[in-house]
Amino acid sequence: MALALVWPGLVYGCFYAVMRVDPGRVHRADVDALLIWMVPVILAAWACGVAMAFCGRVVARVLVRMLLPGRLRVPMAYLWLVDGRNPPAKQAGD
Repeated sequence: MALALVWPGLVYGCFYAVMRVDPGRVHRADVDALLIWMVPVILAAWACGVAMAFCGRVVARVLVRMLLPGRLRVPMAYLWLVDGRNPPAKQAGD
């Protein structure tokens, strides 16, 4: 989760550094607008990360069942076994 701060922080830091070195290149309003959008984006990224930490395997299992044929589900059996469930059996049509 801490890595979610790295990229936006680097972008803001670069804009701020350019503004300090060459004030005519980047306007202060642009840097402030970037900061205004950075905070909600970081909070949204953290919220999604926390949500996926709690229900990521459930979502992954649903997607595997929907998108992969039976023979390709075997390598993904870990998603079921780690939670003590039985992996889905290969269907006759798969």
